[in-house]
Amino acid sequence: MKILFGFKDVLSLDPWLDYFESLGYEVDGAMSGEDVLGTALKFKPTVLVLEYQLSGEVDSLAVFYSLIAKPGFCKLSLILIVNLSESETKKLNNKFVQSSGILAVIPSGKLNFETVEEGLKTLKERLE
Repeated sequence: MKILFGFKDVLSLDPWLDYFESLGYEVDGAMSGEDVLGTALKFKPTVLVLEYQLSGEVDSLAVFYSLIAKPGFCKLSLILIVNLSESETKKLNNKFVQSSGILAVIPSGKLNFETVEEGLKTLKERLE
């Protein structure tokens, strides 16, 4: 599985790349919406793990929907990290996750390696 991480700053990004690479995943990262889009076109990830508000002019949902419209990306999945309350995040999970290719919407305060691994586990189960 190939994972592309998109975080606003390199200090947030590097630990995620190191951790998931140590688990055997192919990983790459970017810090702006434009860079995520360009990197994804070359890297061809299976999953995007993105903060909603990335640096630059393009947010993570715009990147995701742009990519899934392209040939070869129709099975791309997204784990979206948002800066919302837990109750607002639950509402988003109920709306988005069921049919859109979004594996999970995680509030930034609950973000850790295990929550992302849960989303990846859900994807692996779907692919089996």
